Amino acid sequence: MTGNLMRIPHSDRPTSPYSPMQLPFFFELDLPDLSELILSEESSHHIAQVLRMKEGASLLLTDGRGTRAEAVILEAHRRQTRVRISERSAEPRPRPEVRVAIPLIKNKTRLEWFLEKATETGVSEILPLITSRTEKSHFRTDRARHILVSAMLQSEQSWMPAITEPLTLTEVLTKRDAANKYIAHCMDIGQKQFLRE
Repeated sequence: MTGNLMRIPHSDRPTSPYSPMQLPFFFELDLPDLSELILSEESSHHIAQVLRMKEGASLLLTDGRGTRAEAVILEAHRRQTRVRISERSAEPRPRPEVRVAIPLIKNKTRLEWFLEKATETGVSEILPLITSRTEKSHFRTDRARHILVSAMLQSEQSWMPAITEPLTLTEVLTKRDAANKYIAHCMDIGQKQFLRE
């Protein structure tokens, strides 16, 4: 039936108007191994005030560290929504682990675009970089983390990249252990070679 959502009954929990791929996805900094949880005020507000979800509706939760849980709302409240965990799983970390150091640039929009795409493609760590030509050294890590959370939820992933405070190039090259290190640059001549080669 085009344009309609089907209710799929579950024998052990209330039905939900969402299919598994359409369940609203929320970030919780901590997901303890408990059967019932009180969600954060931010998630609770979005559930009760924005989406107007009610008791019995299903949703997905992640802590950004691989834990993914399906839950059912027991009490929808704008500050303290209470849910029951119905399923829990541990998602493997994306491989290979990729860390990207990117210089701070004046164009905030372009940097935020990079943060979104890095999250969507499974980058494991982002290192804001200060170089000799950096014109803007101020970096709002809290704002960056908010963008990472949004991108993770939008792409329905359970791992969020770690992000550091700004580092110098020397700190990145000498203090970050990695099997391989590459510098991205443009080549005017010569044949392109993929990293895997």
